[in-house]
Amino acid sequence: MTKTTVIKVYDEIGGWGLSFSDFERQLSQATADVELRIHSPGGDAWDGMAMASAIRSYERGKVVCIIEGLCASAAGFLAAASDERVMRAQSLFMIHEASCFAFGRKADLLDAAGRLDDVNKLQAESFAKLTGKPLDEIMMLLAAETWYTPAAAKQAAFVDRIIDIPARVDPKTMAQYVARFRNAPEEWAQRVAPFRAAASASPWQHKRISALSVPTPKRAQQPTRTTMQSKKDLIGIMAAALALAMTTAQEASR
Repeated sequence: MTKTTVIKVYDEIGGWGLSFSDFERQLSQATADVELRIHSPGGDAWDGMAMASAIRSYERGKVVCIIEGLCASAAGFLAAASDERVMRAQSLFMIHEASCFAFGRKADLLDAAGRLDDVNKLQAESFAKLTGKPLDEIMMLLAAETWYTPAAAKQAAFVDRIIDIPARVDPKTMAQYVARFRNAPEEWAQRVAPFRAAASASPWQHKRISALSVPTPKRAQQPTRTTMQSKKDLIGIMAAALALAMTTAQEASR
């Protein structure tokens, strides 16, 4: 009997986490069905879309996505591309609009906004095809940052079935992931509060504020590194701190 290949997406997608090249390498080694286990806050939109394309192109077996803890943001691309989607008890599924840090002249900012529109449309088209919902409705769900329990996700046709046994995911890591987003479910408020407070005190310790990011184009030559890594890193830290401060202010005003 041919053995099922298990691929674990237990980190951010792209950037500091699981890159497309690592994912593609694991998928290329599979010879039969694939069990794609997801516990991820999302990450780089382009890596997520590339992984989704690789899943759709896989022809040596069936790809079954199992949402172990959290499937949010860019991780949704992977789930939507799979042949079957399963959620474990107490897991969460979330979709939202893309976001990014942008710096530069007017043309640079307009270009970044255009790329955000592109990603949002691609997300909407993917989820509309999956669920049968109108494109406009999916766009509204993305704008609202919509969270789903397993039962709600199944009812909305984002997943096909539910496994009643909870996965053994680390509760602390799960809370840290959920704390990154603005509209986390009310029942998670107490669990995520300590991690939001820590982020406010030390925003530079967080890898990233938004879990679905659109990277800015890389320069042809990298600048000389300094003790702060580079001016680009400093700008990123300042932008992250500003974005976090705005999010904190919005939460406090509710």
